[in-house]
Amino acid sequence: MSHTRLTAAQSAGRFAIRVYATFVLLAIAGCGTSEPDIVGKWSVYQGETDGEPLPADHRYIGQDFTITKDQVFIDQGEDGIQVPLKLVAIDWQREPHEIRLLDESNNKMATWLIKADGDTLTFCISGGRDPQTPASFDTAGTKNLTLQLRK
Repeated sequence: MSHTRLTAAQSAGRFAIRVYATFVLLAIAGCGTSEPDIVGKWSVYQGETDGEPLPADHRYIGQDFTITKDQVFIDQGEDGIQVPLKLVAIDWQREPHEIRLLDESNNKMATWLIKADGDTLTFCISGGRDPQTPASFDTAGTKNLTLQLRK
């Protein structure tokens, strides 16, 4: 078997082609996997707990959530009080997606489920005294709460 030695220019050219091909493959692999843009003001328009819809006069209906790149502010009524939660991480790779929030006033971490679909955002929040991360958006037979929000 005969081995042909490449010149430095040929070797550099092949290396450049490999690097370019790698970038093209990475770009193709990344198509369709962008994370949704959830930054903005969202209003709760409906929700559910224990498999039943929340009544129209429930305290969460109409409540605003303002999301920045590192905080979630939950409006607590007409007196202008907001509960700030530190947005620790969102795992868009996991199914269902998870959002981890830290209440810095009591140093408690909460993990909610999150689903983004255009101008609709859905959270599933664990209920009860010892909250666990919800397993799904299904609230039947649980104390979990789902909230649907619109921009």
